[in-house]
Amino acid sequence: MTDNRDHGAKLLSLAVHEFRTPVSVVAGYLRMLLRHFGDTLTDQQRKLVEESEKSCGSLAGLLNELSDLASLEAGPSSLRRERVDLAPILTQLARDVHEGEDRGITLEVQRCDERTQVLGDPVRLASALMTLVTAAIRERSEPTSMMAVCRVADTPDGRILKIAIAEQETIDTILTSPGEGTFDEYRGGLGFRLVLASRIIAAHGGRIATPIAERGYLAVVVSLPAAPEPEGIG
Repeated sequence: MTDNRDHGAKLLSLAVHEFRTPVSVVAGYLRMLLRHFGDTLTDQQRKLVEESEKSCGSLAGLLNELSDLASLEAGPSSLRRERVDLAPILTQLARDVHEGEDRGITLEVQRCDERTQVLGDPVRLASALMTLVTAAIRERSEPTSMMAVCRVADTPDGRILKIAIAEQETIDTILTSPGEGTFDEYRGGLGFRLVLASRIIAAHGGRIATPIAERGYLAVVVSLPAAPEPEGIG
């Protein structure tokens, strides 16, 4: 099984490398065309070139996601390991997310426990949480107020940090009994982003549950091992 996984990761990494060069070349020529000959193009021609350049940017982003996925498939050794406080990351994420604004959907971070630290890669964790928040908001079609809450729970397996994303009226129920909702990493039209988010959480020893909230929408509950208490704090 390990050999097959390593082979798949190497094949994916090779594919990314092979595709990245032609995408970069095409994007470079399109930028050159706009820079040197943009004044001679008609409005329609300029629009076509700009849309082509934008598509190259999307492809480049997709290749970056595939590269990250290949790295994680090869093993979690590519992840940084440091003490990360997820509460401020969630607060910044709530400011940065714009998904759902046109539908009157808001996101607020509330009631985070004081000790919300895990051991892991801050950049990767922030990316995974942003993807999961975006996926949860996309499930909603009507105006609603959503919350992101993080709490620490003592379990037989140790201290677990749980992050719940749902409507305010169901957040407590979901946190205490998230259920075993199947997490479909290919849902939501997010391409490889959900797959990558799932692998990032798993590489940190965590899991994702997607219970059904009261209104029938999916909620998201992320569980991660909490960082050990610093020496001198009990």
